[in-house]
Amino acid sequence: MKKTFLISSLVILAFLQISFFAGNDLYTKLGCDQDEVKNTVIDNFMYGQLFAPGCKGLYKNIVKSERAEIVNQLYTLIKSIVKSDEFKTRYLENHEYNKPVKPEEEKVTSMDETQRLMIKSLEDQMSNPYLTAEQKEEMKKSIEEFKQAYAQPEMQSQYKEMDESMAKNAKEKFDSEMAKYESEMKEWESMTDINYMIKKRLNDFLSLTSNIDFNAKLVPSGKKMKFENPAFESKSNLWKACFRCGPETINQARAKANEWMKEL
Repeated sequence: MKKTFLISSLVILAFLQISFFAGNDLYTKLGCDQDEVKNTVIDNFMYGQLFAPGCKGLYKNIVKSERAEIVNQLYTLIKSIVKSDEFKTRYLENHEYNKPVKPEEEKVTSMDETQRLMIKSLEDQMSNPYLTAEQKEEMKKSIEEFKQAYAQPEMQSQYKEMDESMAKNAKEKFDSEMAKYESEMKEWESMTDINYMIKKRLNDFLSLTSNIDFNAKLVPSGKKMKFENPAFESKSNLWKACFRCGPETINQARAKANEWMKEL
């Protein structure tokens, strides 16, 4: 599942366990300027990354009572960035750059053509001035024997089968690549609509966080902790990051995601 920019931003503080210092301004709390936050949000969205804005200080747990409000502030900030002309310009430029490339059908070289080129190469070598008359005569003899062997009905039948097999494989490969291209192109065209893209990202987030058991038990595993339930332990790193965010953060992020969905 793609790492959505919503996750990257709404739950990024909880995921990284950033300590909040003095100052009421969100940028002060993040420990970075507006451009850095803006670029991080845009890049997270365009490239499916999960990076946090630069911060200062030690990494500590956010006080649970502050998490919902931090999500609210980030939600407002994210929406303002996504609605900006700069975001639209950068997104569409990047989107165009990543347009799927239509595959080209492979040209299959027949065995007749392959043999013709091989014979021509041998004949060209006979013009080598460093070859003796005896060597040239031997090469000429070998070429004639090669031509005679190739002309045999049994050999022609084998080469015909090889031609048919190569043509079939090339067509199957091309058909598969075209099917993939058409599917990717359809999605690419849909993603040109920024609202469509936002809905997709929000749905991805809501799907990812739909059934997180925040009471799941963790057990020691060497120097780390792991889920006692193997099904949870096999989950993606992104799912585990959302688990570590805790219900205060995720539930509020889900509420804001649903709120945004209704506006689109």
